Amino acid sequence: KDFAAYVKENNTQEISIDCCTEELAELIQALQKFNRNKKHNIPEELSHVILMSEVIKQIFEIDDSEIEKYCLDAVDRMKKAIDDTTAKADAA
Repeated sequence: KDFAAYVKENNTQEISIDCCTEELAELIQALQKFNRNKKHNIPEELSHVILMSEVIKQIFEIDDSEIEKYCLDAVDRMKKAIDDTTAKADAA
């Protein structure tokens, strides 16, 4: 069995969600360390977030096509925000 299925079967939903939020917080801390030019462990923390994301997908029965739709929507919004920022900077 894959890791996400193992976690779902052996942990409560509450524990799994708590673990996910802890991993997200640790990634945030690693990114902040990077911004302060301190030693960081971004690859390790990102790998933990990716693993826990798979657990969350199983808990909430989210399939990859739903995630893809939201990703595509987010990419469009982010591109627009970048274009708007670039246009404002060019106009200044």
